[in-house]
Amino acid sequence: MIATLILLPSASIWLLSGVAAVAAVLTFGLVYLVILADSLGRTVLAPAQIPAGLLTALIGAPYFVHLLWRTRVPTR
Repeated sequence: MIATLILLPSASIWLLSGVAAVAAVLTFGLVYLVILADSLGRTVLAPAQIPAGLLTALIGAPYFVHLLWRTRVPTR
């Protein structure tokens, strides 16, 4: 990436803007997941509260396993 910035300064603007866009989307997705977990934790069992970290793990772990399963390489 450093070589691209040095050799192609005009292309580096597009590269850096693309990296910034991806970082913004990932950050927004993570913030949304935590807000969703916190909201569910406060409303599912109304008098009691479920910790946001527990709900984040319950939501995120199956998705992570799904990603691992989908990208696995078949072995023979």
